[in-house]
Amino acid sequence: MEHQDRKTRAPPSAIQQREALPQRCLPHVYRQESSRWVLAKFADGGQTLRHETILKVVCWNLDAFSPDPRARGSAAMSYLGRMFGDVPGCLVLMLQEVCPESLQAILEHPWVQRNFIVSNTEPPESVIRHLPGESFVLVDTVWKCARYFTLLLVPRSLTISDCFRVPFVTTMGRDALVVDLVFDDSRSRPRTQGLRLCTTHLESLWEGKAYRLGQLALVSSLLKGERGAATEIVGGIVGGDMNAIDRSEHEFHRVPEVALKDVWEDEPAPPLPVLKPFQKDITYGRARGNTWGYQSAKARERKRMDKFLYTGSLETVPVTEAQDLTGRMARLGIGLKTEMLDSWVSDHFGIAVGIRPM
Repeated sequence: MEHQDRKTRAPPSAIQQREALPQRCLPHVYRQESSRWVLAKFADGGQTLRHETILKVVCWNLDAFSPDPRARGSAAMSYLGRMFGDVPGCLVLMLQEVCPESLQAILEHPWVQRNFIVSNTEPPESVIRHLPGESFVLVDTVWKCARYFTLLLVPRSLTISDCFRVPFVTTMGRDALVVDLVFDDSRSRPRTQGLRLCTTHLESLWEGKAYRLGQLALVSSLLKGERGAATEIVGGIVGGDMNAIDRSEHEFHRVPEVALKDVWEDEPAPPLPVLKPFQKDITYGRARGNTWGYQSAKARERKRMDKFLYTGSLETVPVTEAQDLTGRMARLGIGLKTEMLDSWVSDHFGIAVGIRPM
């Protein structure tokens, strides 16, 4: 969640998001023999996802605003390496609020170099999009990406068929970052099958609510494969900081223009604990699925900011390696601090879920 106050223009109506042309990303893979990141090949080599494959997905806002993002980014990768092992297998990382300093730490981390393809090794660039008619941004025709951005890391053993960003209607440089993984269902199909992975950081702050529903509707259209005729999308999942500040926003995924499933609702939530006056909830809001409001110098209202939403032929399963598990949803990074500064790695908890194509 972004903490800086800023003045925003009045947004369009909730669902009127113009879909901009995608900005192609160039995934990279690390080569030990040359000690550098090089372009990864699309749909060449690697394995395809199958019905029996469980893909473990971690989503984490790394907090671009606290001191020393480089140290905190490195600490986050080391923590995930301990949690999922030196060879994590089919593990996907969806990261938000990555900044140039934390990106560099991620790219330099040996665990990342050994195991992942990264969506980008440079911050995304602003691009000019002159569209016919009304611009997809409010008044300007330039999408201005923020100094912080999203990042996807996928197993280097799997085959990627596409990777791109789609800008939102936004005053904060927000977008949807998408990677398609090739899926083989062992049946003859006229087109390549794909599982679509997306990460996003919806508009922040209270006034950003007017943008968030439209942004989520655009993500939904992407997850349902409405872009990309060359690949038939069998299912899709988005993980991100959804900035669900108002309680009503926990219903956004049910709106007809969105129509996504929330992993948190795949099993009944546990009963809320009965606390005595001034008694502390030592579970950090487990029964509510809270992910934000605990690891900050300022007192904040605790909220379930971070979510997984999905659609299509997917089954969700728990990730038992994670720190804290409720139903199908796991949390991680609770109480995690850097060794040198003794500061929280992030003001958000991470979340994790397993998905399996059906």
